[in-house]
Amino acid sequence: MGPFFTAFSQTPKNLWYGLILCVFLYSLIDLYLINIPELFTGGSLIGVIIKEICLAFIAGFFFYAIVSQLRENKDKQHLDFFIRKRINNIISDFAALTSQLERVVKSPMSLPPTNLEVKSFMQGLDGISEKSTSSTVNAISMTWAQRFGLNQLKARNEIEKLYLISTHVDSELLEICSKIDDCRFFEMLEQIRMINVQVKWAEFSDMMYDWYRLHWFLAKYAYDKHIYDFTPEEKSMEEKGFFSKAFSEKGMSYEELVEWAKMNLDNPI
Repeated sequence: MGPFFTAFSQTPKNLWYGLILCVFLYSLIDLYLINIPELFTGGSLIGVIIKEICLAFIAGFFFYAIVSQLRENKDKQHLDFFIRKRINNIISDFAALTSQLERVVKSPMSLPPTNLEVKSFMQGLDGISEKSTSSTVNAISMTWAQRFGLNQLKARNEIEKLYLISTHVDSELLEICSKIDDCRFFEMLEQIRMINVQVKWAEFSDMMYDWYRLHWFLAKYAYDKHIYDFTPEEKSMEEKGFFSKAFSEKGMSYEELVEWAKMNLDNPI
């Protein structure tokens, strides 16, 4: 009964108004006017024609709700799953990368981080040898430039898939994804691959600041639209009100993060 009830409830209001009118006219003619003598020549015929039109509309309404609207809802469910998967793939890889960074660089970061915090963080990354801070993905060791490049590749692959169904994608989501796709940090990574030089990440902190914030906006979008896929640990944090604060308009400062962790976590920041 669930899908059918949903299909009927999502049928356009204008069709519901038409259904109510047709049921009323059909009932009026069939139960009341049929017992009244014909007031003018052809009146009975007009009544029969109106009944047939009402009956056809009522049948058409149920056909639309059961066939068209039900199929549309199923298509929408499949599209929603596809879109949700693409968004959370981008978010999860970004979260994995930033988690790897935070394990080797101990520097205060808000949600979303400020420009100064990102610059300080990247200076900390530059202050540690590349060998001691190399990233590992699926047991494959790589430099940070390679890991950032992998994030770029994964993000753009997912965004390309969303572009293919852009007519079914929310304009706000498309705007965020296009900004990630075109962000200056990704352009800088392409140049680094071409010239193959040692990178001083702090020099590109403004670009990385944009990169951080755009992914935060994407995660906030997913959370606001109730399509954010929580890990088991994140579900526990959500129950304690973390994400409602982290994805508020102003986010959470580092001091607020520390205070929240002290109150809610066994192992605070």
